[in-house]
Amino acid sequence: MKKIERMFRQHLTAPVGVVSPLYRQLTQEWADLHATASVTATVRRWGRSEETLVDFSLPGQIVDAIDAAGHDRTNELLLALIRLFQNGHQLAGRVVLQALLPKLAKTAAHAGGMCTSSSDTWAEDRRHITIAEFWDVMADYPVHRRTSSVASNLSLDTLHRVTGARKPPVDLPVDPHDFRDEEARDGARRAWLAGLRTTDSDPVEEITQDSDLLEVIAWGLRNATINRDEAQLLVASYLPERTTGFGFAAVAEQLGLTQAAVRQRCSRASRKLTEAVRVELRTPALVEMADQSLVA
Repeated sequence: MKKIERMFRQHLTAPVGVVSPLYRQLTQEWADLHATASVTATVRRWGRSEETLVDFSLPGQIVDAIDAAGHDRTNELLLALIRLFQNGHQLAGRVVLQALLPKLAKTAAHAGGMCTSSSDTWAEDRRHITIAEFWDVMADYPVHRRTSSVASNLSLDTLHRVTGARKPPVDLPVDPHDFRDEEARDGARRAWLAGLRTTDSDPVEEITQDSDLLEVIAWGLRNATINRDEAQLLVASYLPERTTGFGFAAVAEQLGLTQAAVRQRCSRASRKLTEAVRVELRTPALVEMADQSLVA
């Protein structure tokens, strides 16, 4: 990708010639924020609850202050922003993202090991995944416990996420055999997505030609064909709580990705699942069902 000097530090005007669609969108969004009067008012209000943010009136001023600050001051500024973000101020999270975008861009560029295709094919996908993982890391960051090396902690935690160094996946507590009617099935989907409840029901041990899509996904999770994140993604995308259409738009908004990136991730997971079904049954019947239901 063409290198643009201080690409993520041009606050008032978006840089020209940004090749990556994601980075072009982010830099244009950042410039647009600085032309919005309500943003200035919002930033000024932050000083009422976070003393370290007093006297700032623009997001770019905070980013510049983070760049220029010493170690302790940087931690104070980032922690204040993260506290605001975790209390519902999305703009504060966006400032942290902008401050760390140079690091995150390097993470995405060097995290090729998380993909199975060429770096050119997956470059944009890696960028989307890195930003989405960072946003999730920031949402859960323990501001009261990890008060030093905040930028490094956020960057390292994100790197661990995108390179696969995650906590072991937890089995999802759903037995699709218990969810035959639509109302119960909607409840099952919510349980899949939230992963909040347990069940004593037997997990899905095998599939047949009569298995529906939810059963196939549960079987694939049980047999480690797909992981927990992939299972949740497939359920949210292909089994939304509505009667028609897929859930790509909602999932994309939730993860901070484009719909194209969500489709791509679903496609990778569904291909693994479809191949496993083909091997398991050695018959085209369920494979046809999986192909039609899973592959967007």
